[in-house]
Amino acid sequence: MRKTIQAGLIVAVSLAVFLAAGCTIYPNKPGTATTTTSAEQEERLSWQMVSKEQWTQLEPLLAANLVWTLPGRTLDRDDVLAYVKQLGVRDYTIRELTVKPNGPDMTVTYTLELSGGAGAAQQWRVVSVWQEVKSGHILILRSEDPVIVTEPGTKSGR
Repeated sequence: MRKTIQAGLIVAVSLAVFLAAGCTIYPNKPGTATTTTSAEQEERLSWQMVSKEQWTQLEPLLAANLVWTLPGRTLDRDDVLAYVKQLGVRDYTIRELTVKPNGPDMTVTYTLELSGGAGAAQQWRVVSVWQEVKSGHILILRSEDPVIVTEPGTKSGR
């Protein structure tokens, strides 16, 4: 009886060690634009590509008829690439992100903080629409509105 308990304990400990080692040997890989099915992840990946200047990976995520609005102007796909290149983003933070399905498409809203370009970090309220296509999602609409700090500790939209 005692040998059975010892054998069972050895098997249980061995199994626990094996499973723990498996998690460290084969860690989860981060999603890529071609493997993710999440609009939230697509949004994060797009800003990661901008911060790492991965323009060739970013381009396939942008719809040919993309509309990107900023205060006082509207950009098409070609203008967007020039715009994000000139931002000089080195780091970004996404907060308060929500995803709302609209049929197979997804509407994503969040607060974005970009830093690394000329001047202080900038905060934006963002709305993006990701359209489902055969290969995943493509960005068809993004609207950015600056967050204006009115008093210390409070924010308002433009």
